[in-house]
Amino acid sequence: MTTPDPDTSALALRAQNSWRPTSWTESVRAVLLIGLLATFIYALVAHGGFFRPASTVILATALVTVALSILLSSNTRSLLAEDIALLGLAGWWLASAQLHHSVGSFVPLGASIVAFWASSMVVRDAPPHWKVVTNYVLVLAGAATALLGLVGCAVRWYPIAMRGQNIWRLSGTMTYSNAAGLLLAMTLLLSMSSLVSNRWRPLLVAVNAAGLVATESRGAVVAFILGAAFCARRECKGSWLALSSGVAAGLVMVARSTGHPHQVGALVISLVIVLLAAYSHPLEQIVKSRLTSSSSRYVRRFSVPAVTLAIFLVLGFLVRRQLVHRIDVGSNLGRLREWRAALRQFWSSPWIGRGPDQALMTKPGTSLSVHFAHNEYLQILAGGGVIGFILLLLSINFVATRLRQACARDRIAQGALVVFLVGGFFDFTWHLPVLGLCAGLVVALVATPN
Repeated sequence: MTTPDPDTSALALRAQNSWRPTSWTESVRAVLLIGLLATFIYALVAHGGFFRPASTVILATALVTVALSILLSSNTRSLLAEDIALLGLAGWWLASAQLHHSVGSFVPLGASIVAFWASSMVVRDAPPHWKVVTNYVLVLAGAATALLGLVGCAVRWYPIAMRGQNIWRLSGTMTYSNAAGLLLAMTLLLSMSSLVSNRWRPLLVAVNAAGLVATESRGAVVAFILGAAFCARRECKGSWLALSSGVAAGLVMVARSTGHPHQVGALVISLVIVLLAAYSHPLEQIVKSRLTSSSSRYVRRFSVPAVTLAIFLVLGFLVRRQLVHRIDVGSNLGRLREWRAALRQFWSSPWIGRGPDQALMTKPGTSLSVHFAHNEYLQILAGGGVIGFILLLLSINFVATRLRQACARDRIAQGALVVFLVGGFFDFTWHLPVLGLCAGLVVALVATPN
């Protein structure tokens, strides 16, 4: 057996962790990554890339990125099964649009699919330090969205905050509360990652959590809970105080989301709570040092959750009116009608679908219709038929399989993928290319090709 040269190993490790590209192909990949991050910021500001020409710009950038990534690969075997499946899904979505003479309907969902594929391809081959930068860009973008949205909710700044059911909800530059909620649910998990320094982690966790709560997005909250519970329990447990502070700050804003035109006082209280979260890590260390005996550990184990629960019960009582508005039976029945309309459209053409984003007749025999089913799985089933739905399931399966094999040490990517997938059950948020781009970046952060 040949013993590796220590000097050679050290040089290889140094090159792997270097910020500077070591070859021309790596330089091109660095440029592609910078371009994707710039596109992400552009899409975030441009209403999530939902409208033209932003969706077209994102699609063109993603296609160029994919083409260059394939050309930079030494051979076609570097393509993974998920790449083939995503290519098939995007190709079929375009073919379905062509078959039904509506090529323009390929975007925005088609742009989101290609953006997911492009970001996943570039970042998964990046050196570790580049992934740290990518993680920080996403987390800071989420924090900026949260802070801007909190100010918007306080001063009733439309469309940074949107009014619905007599409640002002955080919507950010995407101008859609549920989309902002899904973005913040993913960035909240990312802020708990080991890629974020201990110094800034509590503050970033609190800011993203406050923003998520202020969106009052039911689907995003459910998606975050499921992603955290199944994949990132340890990370959430390590950030429980910062997470609790952020939730409390968000509930303060929710409690004042109705009533007087301006709620600057509530904003100040929320920001103070968020800033206190920056000292949560030293506070936890002090508590742990004081409670060292077995009886003290027993007290810590049960008293801290009890106090936290009591605080949330009080805050929940204060926001009971807003919660009743958000759990509106009429709104839920409306979603059910849209889901039934999507299923009816699917059965009218089960194999190839009726084409992307066609009008869904909510009441047969009338002109009442909607464009979105508020469920991406049903939307793809209705528009792409069985073929499109199978390609979607294959894409999810291949991505999940690679993450399950490559992410034994860090569950954040798995949790973020769960958040993105669960969010698709409750709204048409995948139609915002910025979220497809974000999900691709998140999935590739810690996953490496086999």
